[in-house]
Amino acid sequence: MRKKELQLLVLAAALAPGLRAQTLGVGAEATLAKPIKNIAGSNSWLQGRDAEGFGGHVSWYLAHSQALVLRADLLDLKTGTVAMVPNSKGPAVYFEQAKVTMQSAGFDYDFYLSGRTQDGAYLGFGLGASKARFQNAYMLPKSTGPAPAVWPANQTKVAPQFALVAGWSYMEYVGLEFRFAQSNYKGVGFPGTLVEAPVFGLSLVVEF
Repeated sequence: MRKKELQLLVLAAALAPGLRAQTLGVGAEATLAKPIKNIAGSNSWLQGRDAEGFGGHVSWYLAHSQALVLRADLLDLKTGTVAMVPNSKGPAVYFEQAKVTMQSAGFDYDFYLSGRTQDGAYLGFGLGASKARFQNAYMLPKSTGPAPAVWPANQTKVAPQFALVAGWSYMEYVGLEFRFAQSNYKGVGFPGTLVEAPVFGLSLVVEF
């Protein structure tokens, strides 16, 4: 046996106990959500318009009650008001009517309080990126700034996203998950604006 092959066998033997403690799961989620603040034209607590979504994920279950989850989600917001506040200090505020679709992808880290993965309550946080498409948009007359020369009817913006997660696995393959995600989209409509997009979501999660 050559030296290189022997080294590979030794490495495999060293990693085997850890690999046996890891399990992969593939699943999907269906979500009912409540986008609020600028993305839904409201600054009041939970008065944004409703949204629906779905997504998929790959879970990597580790030892010590931990899981890493690679996930991608799509959220569909009905046509409504979107508020654009100044990205820096300034008096102008703009409003548009638009259909909004939000796509996100990233990683979650989850910790199971029971000491066993896929069993009972878990808490987590996530990091990723979010893309928002603003479609069939036009500026509303209640805007307080001067009218721009051109207002784009269709626009796509990408922003970082962070999330906080709390869930419960009822069975090995079924659970419920509450998720708060936050993204801030800059330059919507024209440069210098900011759309804050906090979203509360409740998902039915299944694994196959």
